[in-house]
Amino acid sequence: MATYEMVEIGPVGATNRTSEDCEFFLQQQMRLEIQIEASNLHSTDVGDPDPYCIVKEVREGMLGSTLIGKTEKISNTKVPVFKSPIFVPYLYEEDQILQFSIYDFDLVGGNDLIGEVTIRAVELVKDKEMELTLRKKQRKTGILNLHVDIIPPLPPHKVSLQFIATMPKKFFKPNTYLIVSKLRCDKKTIQVHHSEMQKYKSRLMWNIENIERELLHTNDDSQLIFSVYSTKRFGEDRLLGSVEVTYDQIHCDEEFRSTLKEKVIVRSASTLAYDADNDSSVSTQIKLMSKGNIIISASKPKQVAPDYFNFLSENNIQVKIHVAIDFTASNGKHTELDSLHTVSGSGNKYIEVLQGALPGMLNGFTDKNIAAYGFGAKLKHETETCHCFQLDPNSPDVEGLDNLLEAYKSKIQKITLSGPTVFSKIVKTVALDVKVEKEKNPDSKRYNILLIITDGVICDREATIDSIVYASYLPISIVVVGIGNADFTDMRRLDGDLKPLKNGRNQQMIRDIVQFVSLESIEKNRELVKEYEKEEHFLTKAINREIPEQIIEYYDELEKKIGVILKEPYKSIQWWTL
Repeated sequence: MATYEMVEIGPVGATNRTSEDCEFFLQQQMRLEIQIEASNLHSTDVGDPDPYCIVKEVREGMLGSTLIGKTEKISNTKVPVFKSPIFVPYLYEEDQILQFSIYDFDLVGGNDLIGEVTIRAVELVKDKEMELTLRKKQRKTGILNLHVDIIPPLPPHKVSLQFIATMPKKFFKPNTYLIVSKLRCDKKTIQVHHSEMQKYKSRLMWNIENIERELLHTNDDSQLIFSVYSTKRFGEDRLLGSVEVTYDQIHCDEEFRSTLKEKVIVRSASTLAYDADNDSSVSTQIKLMSKGNIIISASKPKQVAPDYFNFLSENNIQVKIHVAIDFTASNGKHTELDSLHTVSGSGNKYIEVLQGALPGMLNGFTDKNIAAYGFGAKLKHETETCHCFQLDPNSPDVEGLDNLLEAYKSKIQKITLSGPTVFSKIVKTVALDVKVEKEKNPDSKRYNILLIITDGVICDREATIDSIVYASYLPISIVVVGIGNADFTDMRRLDGDLKPLKNGRNQQMIRDIVQFVSLESIEKNRELVKEYEKEEHFLTKAINREIPEQIIEYYDELEKKIGVILKEPYKSIQWWTL
């Protein structure tokens, strides 16, 4: 989530008090751990480049990008192997595009682009190993190799490690540091931790606090390498010694004890006669020499999912769900089998979204009465299209998911699908309902989630942006779920992750409250990620991904500030009426 003017809030989860439907709140996002290598890099000036890699997420057809991560710089090489992996949150509800850019570090003249390449994240999930061509202005400038490991969406656990090494005494005392790496199945290593520096002494000790267990291992047999280095003024740092252990060894033993080993090249004279063309009079062997004793201890893993439900409980926050369903003509008449609104057989995409999303949203802190709306249809005996109407003619609210589905199935048979697709009236209706509730009960802690399900392209983009900017000052989050294969580019622009929205008076939203979810993207990714993700969580996690953070941000950071702003509304934001 992007925030503007606010302190960044971390991701949130839930306590184990929740039902199985809400289990997803305990889990981290599925992540891609990407290790990056390059070869045949072109030089941008005299000598070999000093390359580093920047990874960004870009959106097709949209300006701007989101920085995901950056590797370390490696000096004087055309074949860098970057030690630091990049971690990419995998958003299977989006067509996620990643851009890899290799730069040549230049302290004086500015960093020069060597080359870049874009790839869809789904391709990395599918293939795990990729060789891509770097280009600059259509010219080939190198090769990029990517290796991908998938970190499944498990409840996050953290462990603390202590590494102690007893070293031989030395007169010269260089700076030393510890690197922890894990061994890939192809025997290459991924750096997990780089410690702080400390002066060489006979007893070296490093404490590694609260490292993610999931980064240390994929299973208990995962091989870890602890390596102690000393710095050198010129040239590469020297490896003083290393030890290989499994995660299971340090996790099960209170103290794992072993010996720090250094690889030493030993040359010995051969008894064979000397041959000038084939110098076999000297044989070379690599031996492991003991450099000291080590002790590694690990704390028990602690689950550290941030406590979203406790936050709701401690602040007496109640969540209200508002649902708006698209009844425009592009859906097709409900009596036709290919209609998105067909109510025969097993249901339709609208029902699928409601059944997939709402069970996780309707938890113990949610009002069971759901405000149920439709838009884009002509009501009985009406000639004009109505852009906001109740599904239940007797009440704006229905109780629970079953009654919502019944109200929907009943309404579809009593209206005429029409158009165009207009969002602003729905957003205004919900925003004004929230504003009135806030004025009647100033101390009320009711947060509101508006779920809009649509198949089409919005026709009132500017008016919708105006209403979203207004709503950003209120306790509201908006999730738009796109179904079908329409061009949803404008929908994605409503999501303020890349660039904050501004209304017609150039007033900027105070926070990002909109998330767009593509049902088609979720379905494309279903087969790829089903071994890592429970199928019943697909929709729920996608739709609720930003909700906890937005709620905590509003009540933790913004409520008092917004309260002051709303006392002088005309100076701050544009207010309007229906």
